[in-house]
Amino acid sequence: MREIPSVKQIVGDIVMTQLKYVAEILTKYKYADANKCGNPMETKARLVATTEEEEAELVSTTEVVLECLSTCTRPDLAYSLGQLSRFVSKPSSKHVGALKRVLRYLVGTTNYGIRYTRKISEATMDLTLQQSRDTEEHQWVGFRLAGSAVVWMSHRQPIIALPTAEDEYVASCESSMEAMAECNILTEVLPSHKIKPKIGIDSSSAHIMASSPTYSRRRRHIELRWHYVREQVQRGALGLMV
Repeated sequence: MREIPSVKQIVGDIVMTQLKYVAEILTKYKYADANKCGNPMETKARLVATTEEEEAELVSTTEVVLECLSTCTRPDLAYSLGQLSRFVSKPSSKHVGALKRVLRYLVGTTNYGIRYTRKISEATMDLTLQQSRDTEEHQWVGFRLAGSAVVWMSHRQPIIALPTAEDEYVASCESSMEAMAECNILTEVLPSHKIKPKIGIDSSSAHIMASSPTYSRRRRHIELRWHYVREQVQRGALGLMV
């Protein structure tokens, strides 16, 4: 019986990885033989600014390399590297430990990448909010097209919102602007493809705010610019998912 070799090509799919680049990073920082780690950051990890007594060796070079990696084919590193980048100018031993965990995570995920298919009939925007212990809202936004992520970002919310519904609403507005921008680019490249992006909103209250222009005393303080998502929904250019 002849042994069937492993599949190297799939018709209609494109897989983007950075195997060589990851190997170079791990070799450069002597982590090629390190123990694997299942996730890039601890679930309840809290990174805070350091004091002068806690200051550790500057590791900005490592951070920059990993940051470049996360913006190419590794959206799974966006949150952890986004958190670490806030302390790269004055890291502590805890920050260095968190960065080493990212390297250990890369050891076990060198073959991770992004897979695109021929289907481009639907575009979705995934939105996740996380509140840290210092009361700051952190949002992760990912734009999916052709079966995988095309654009992703992880950053702090630009304003202070009061209820959770407002957090979701503000984040959905930023997501809608990014989604419309990506669809406009796609329309220029492929004029025959008309795509209506969809945004997922977990909060039912935020979903109502984005789909209905009803007046509410509790929402009247929201700036007009955050109603962009509502305008696009009313125009029929954008869809909502719960």
